[in-house]
Amino acid sequence: MIKYKNKVVSAAYALIISMGLLSCNMTNDKQEMGLSPKEKQEAFQEAKGEYKGFVYFDDRKTSDNVLTLDSAEVTINILTDSTMVIHDMPSKVLVAKVAPSNLKTAVTKYGKFDINCKIDFTEVDPIKMVVAPLPISFNVNYIGTTKKYETGFLGFLFNRKVSGAALKRGILMMQIIQSKIMLLDGTTETNMASRNFIKFKLSKVVR
Repeated sequence: MIKYKNKVVSAAYALIISMGLLSCNMTNDKQEMGLSPKEKQEAFQEAKGEYKGFVYFDDRKTSDNVLTLDSAEVTINILTDSTMVIHDMPSKVLVAKVAPSNLKTAVTKYGKFDINCKIDFTEVDPIKMVVAPLPISFNVNYIGTTKKYETGFLGFLFNRKVSGAALKRGILMMQIIQSKIMLLDGTTETNMASRNFIKFKLSKVVR
């Protein structure tokens, strides 16, 4: 059983839960029909721009099942009504739930990278969007050998849109879910016991 070193759930986690991002279940008629082009533009005009804040993730620092809540500074840019980029993501987030190992060391040492995302606005008031991060790949030094590391993210789980974001009063709350599977040179190196839920809380930059 996984145990948490942090006994108090972070404010960011609580806010994400309160804004409904852990399920993002789209069931009413309006949402099933989707937003009109005009409504999507309205949502985009409100949401576009740069956001600065933190990514929150659970880190397994030892070989046992104790997880420690960790965080790092990141930036997000909403570029169009269908594209978003997460900047300065620390690579250790991708292997945070992996027990100490050669893979965890290699990926952690890579450093910062960007995640390109497809987005789709689903609500205008408050603004909500589905987020679909594109797969990640980069070269790592794995026990003295250069290997290609790959992993992906989930957009749907049990017929629910699970990777999403909400914007309210300039605060962007977001969750993305990393797949359990990681590859090195096309071969499965690890299959995590559970998916990696990665959460964000950021504030819009006013210029």
